[in-house]
Amino acid sequence: MPMAEPLLRLTVDEKRFAGTSILAGLDLDITQGEVLALVGPSGCGKSTALMLAAGLDRDFDGTCTPAPGIRIVPHFQEPSLLPWRSLSDNVDMALPPAERGRGQARRWLDAVELPRDSHGQFPSQVSLGMQRRAALARTLAADGDLLLLDEPLVSLDAALADRLRVLLLRRMVERQGLAMLLVTHDLTEAATMADTILVLAGHPARVVARIHPPVPRGQRHGEQVAATIRHIQVAQSSTISPDEAAAAPHPSAPEKVSR
Repeated sequence: MPMAEPLLRLTVDEKRFAGTSILAGLDLDITQGEVLALVGPSGCGKSTALMLAAGLDRDFDGTCTPAPGIRIVPHFQEPSLLPWRSLSDNVDMALPPAERGRGQARRWLDAVELPRDSHGQFPSQVSLGMQRRAALARTLAADGDLLLLDEPLVSLDAALADRLRVLLLRRMVERQGLAMLLVTHDLTEAATMADTILVLAGHPARVVARIHPPVPRGQRHGEQVAATIRHIQVAQSSTISPDEAAAAPHPSAPEKVSR
């Protein structure tokens, strides 16, 4: 059976900022139904890669090729809600036209656990964390084919973040074919959610490992998640080539360390 064409193909030969090379040798394909995570140290260019994938920054050497007709929905760290609209109106505007004004915004705001009495408030009247949850509700409501998520759960408390990860994974099941590019500094998040994890390291940042957790997303717990995290950490601290990192011991069978 032939492999499906990717929803998005991004090749970055080099991305420079203020004369400094910050990304090089980044090559990623995102296919239908896939969660692909980008992890790496702060400031290594993960968010820049997402901007390139969104088509919002074209000043780089390389190519960004989305599949014809797909709907790409970017989600940034800062909420960027319209300040003159209520939280409910911000979400309602993102819905497909046929669903607007029918109470669907409430459904998504409920899904991200925002209290009902906040739905009619303006962004300036609620906390930054609540704004971020409203922005996530808006992103999910937009019914995109590919979500580009830049630290979507940053600054949320651990228990709430865990529940919202479950929400994101449930949305992957409900919306057949939905794909996500997830930028995160949270290794547990990547190890729990992603089908493929690209580890960035170095100056300029390059892909030093491509990790494919052996257990399907949403079914990984305990040692399975911990083993994948260890694999990521080893790759981040290594200067070996991507091919050598890919040949490292698989996270499903980590090497024992003698004490």
